[in-house]
Amino acid sequence: MRDEIVLERAEEFLQDLPPVFKPFTLSTGATSTTTSKESSELWSVLSPFWVLLSNEMAVLNEKIQLLHASLKGVVREIKGEVLEDQLIQHVYKALAENMAPDSWKVKILFEFRILPVPYLTGGIC
Repeated sequence: MRDEIVLERAEEFLQDLPPVFKPFTLSTGATSTTTSKESSELWSVLSPFWVLLSNEMAVLNEKIQLLHASLKGVVREIKGEVLEDQLIQHVYKALAENMAPDSWKVKILFEFRILPVPYLTGGIC
């Protein structure tokens, strides 16, 4: 019974999580509506923004990957596809108790400072 509850929660989390964002690049070349000078002026204004945005997306991707990996590990462990390990058991126990695992809290809540997934509001386990 406990396995079914945890499996259902883990699969629900996996369904609700966004995919990892693909890296993007910004072209600095002139278009048919801008001159090379206008394009370079625009790039000088936007460049710091794009650097910041790409760094923030990389940080967010790390968090999403952590959630995906730990949830998939729990699902695979319940289905008997992998041997249990300490991290998987920790996440399993937290999901069974309707709480956020400490590993998620450290990596997501304290480093990210914003809670991207509404489910992570449970207590510490």
